[in-house]
Amino acid sequence: MAIAVKKTETMLTQFVTQRRHAKAPVPLKAVSYNVEIVSGLAIVKQKRVFRNDEKQPIEATLTFPVGYDSVVSDVRATVDGRLLVGVAKAKQEARKTYEKALDDGKATVLHEELMRGLHMVSAGNIASGAEITVEATYVAPLAMVAGIGRLRIPLTIGAIYGTSPLIASDDILADGAAIDAAVSVRGADGIRINGADASSVTTVKTSAVIDIAVTSPSLAPVHARMPSGSWANVSFAIPAAAARPLDADLMLDTSGSMAEGASRWKTKWQALVEGLGSALKTVDSQDGFRFWTFSNDCILRGAAKGPEAADRMSSIPFDNMGTELAEAVHKVAQSRSEANILLVTDGQSYREIDFDIVRKSGARFTVVLIGRSAFESRVAQLAALTGGQMFVVDPSDDVAAVASAALLSMRSAASPVKANDDPEASVERVIGGLEVSVAYSAEEPEGRETPHAAAFAAALAVSALPSDAAGKLAEAVGIVTHLTSIVMVDYEGGEVDGIAVTRKVGLAEPDESGVILAASAAPVRVSAFYSAPSLVGAGSLRSMNLVAESLADAGLEAFGGGYVAPDSAADVGGAWLGRPRGIATKGIGGHVSKKVTKTVETVETTIVDTGAAGFWGQIEYPFGSHDVPTSMFDWTLIAEVINGKNSLGGGFDEKYALILSARIEVVELAKALGKDILHVALALIASKKGDGNRMAERIVRKVLDGADPAKLAAALAQIPG
Repeated sequence: MAIAVKKTETMLTQFVTQRRHAKAPVPLKAVSYNVEIVSGLAIVKQKRVFRNDEKQPIEATLTFPVGYDSVVSDVRATVDGRLLVGVAKAKQEARKTYEKALDDGKATVLHEELMRGLHMVSAGNIASGAEITVEATYVAPLAMVAGIGRLRIPLTIGAIYGTSPLIASDDILADGAAIDAAVSVRGADGIRINGADASSVTTVKTSAVIDIAVTSPSLAPVHARMPSGSWANVSFAIPAAAARPLDADLMLDTSGSMAEGASRWKTKWQALVEGLGSALKTVDSQDGFRFWTFSNDCILRGAAKGPEAADRMSSIPFDNMGTELAEAVHKVAQSRSEANILLVTDGQSYREIDFDIVRKSGARFTVVLIGRSAFESRVAQLAALTGGQMFVVDPSDDVAAVASAALLSMRSAASPVKANDDPEASVERVIGGLEVSVAYSAEEPEGRETPHAAAFAAALAVSALPSDAAGKLAEAVGIVTHLTSIVMVDYEGGEVDGIAVTRKVGLAEPDESGVILAASAAPVRVSAFYSAPSLVGAGSLRSMNLVAESLADAGLEAFGGGYVAPDSAADVGGAWLGRPRGIATKGIGGHVSKKVTKTVETVETTIVDTGAAGFWGQIEYPFGSHDVPTSMFDWTLIAEVINGKNSLGGGFDEKYALILSARIEVVELAKALGKDILHVALALIASKKGDGNRMAERIVRKVLDGADPAKLAAALAQIPG
């Protein structure tokens, strides 16, 4: 229920925001991918062009998935013909550099990892009419399936249930329009893109996926020089099957989303049954399997050995119910010590997995994601954290080959990474069915030098090192990790005036249709934000912002205290640009709630007992007994107001700011700063109610920097909470 409420609030907040904002142009104008296959590595150069078609500076941000085993390095930007080369810094230091450049009006770019498999690029202070081109290179190992090298470049995030751990400014926005992306691949024979020959540039919609197949991979060693001066030699091989029997738990997704069509003739579930069943026919006679299904419940369906497991697979019932993936993961992981688990799912899950439970169990998860809407950056964390592997397959493709590769990897999958203090210790891993070895030497080895192999080798080392050593290595090599980001600033360019207003670029919805998040089918009571008669359901929805607009439309003044109404601009030393308009005293239901008049010299207050305040109950915020939720304030809109490009439009936040801007302490602060009193009031609200929102913090710095500490404290004290 809580998840449904949170997501409903998010959608409705976006709806209200769209109503109050003029529709802004989408700043992302072009996308392209240039891929080079070098032995067992794919070197992907991803280029994005952002342009500002507005009359104020903007910050374009895009949260997007990357290949799960990829490492990003060599991020560059072009601004007005000037080439900027990114520098890797500790994550917080990179963010500080970026924010300082924003405050200084300089064009700047930041590329960071938000969580494994999910990155964000931010291009800040794009001047009106200007463009910034951002090119990021990432390196990924090919996955080996039946002797064919495969690379999947995810472009979308499918419909997913569950809450996101990201703050609002970083979270995924998935309502964008699909555009064409130019894709070119070179470096090997027999390359195909999405099943078609890749001899020329291929155009792929950003609502699709880029699946690259290398039919004749050449797995020769490559090497690169490390910052220490040593040489990293990276070699690849296809691992041989281990001789010991496989003892595995198979977790099969039987939820309703698996009933979606994989092709004209079969569903995802049917493709899974056929593919996994075919793979099980080839296992050794001593291999043992336990079969679990999960939908609303996780149920043990039986066990079988050897090729008989294929017959057992064909008799597994299909539930076609909900998806309680987290509970299923916890149950199977704890069912026995150090379970070896194959999880097959389309990635659509309701709740977050408790990774502490998984770690304590010692279970190892190999994950096969079915379909283009699989949410790689969440479910696949199981594989990364437990030493397993991840595979993604289109259900219309060869599921049997992928299932066989997954079973093979369960025999030879690397153990969880062991701690190591040496950044140049030898590494041997199996990643996606490809055996990878890294060895270091003082002398240059034979073979092909590939500078980007240094990023790949460093990424493998970082996962084993203590945080301090890992961060230093990542900075030295110049890669994006959970510890480091890449940032660049156009110090030679001019400065923009105003606050760069954030424009989040939405990812396109995937071509494969998925379940779109809605409120719970049954009405959900939201006692925190709604009065007793108010229910939220799929057909009856209201957000806090809509409540605020209802109050504004009704002319409700339910505020404690009073407000200053300067008789003229001279009363505040010219800082006030106009008298605040009168705030009506008629409450909802016809009750007069409060009438307050105040001048700089005198105060007259009249309080009228309201009795019941009507449908919404007794509402006394913002200056009464109830604190005001952060979501009442639209920081992007407030930044536009300070830029002089928009107005608050009479909403709740405007009434809040008008009352605050009439406080004597706020008037005095505005006088001292020499700034518009309404802007100062809005910045004070951002300081007290911003709750870590980056746009709110930028507003505070832009308006309140240099304020006298005592005057600032006195003004902030006027805001409760």
